[in-house]
Amino acid sequence: MQSSLFGQLGDFEIVSAMPEEVDYVHNTYVELARTGKGSEEQHWNLTSLAHTLLSRDGVGTVILAGTDFTRLFDDTNTDFPHIDCAALHLAAILKELLGETSANI
Repeated sequence: MQSSLFGQLGDFEIVSAMPEEVDYVHNTYVELARTGKGSEEQHWNLTSLAHTLLSRDGVGTVILAGTDFTRLFDDTNTDFPHIDCAALHLAAILKELLGETSANI
């Protein structure tokens, strides 16, 4: 989040969370990676943060860029506009392995 990796996308404005929010996301992510499990509290807190970014900062989409976030979020429990980078990576891997066009995935 702090590397401005996504700042390389010229057609998009990247909005960062506040420092204390970044710390919470980082600590939550480290805990997810360490334990391999997510909690309802973590899901609720990150969902609340996503809604805060949407309303406070006018964010249009939240990027879920860490693969361990799949332990908390999926298509059935994510009620905010988002891009799931883990799903995008998996689709690209499958496309490569299967030799298929993106229209077939």
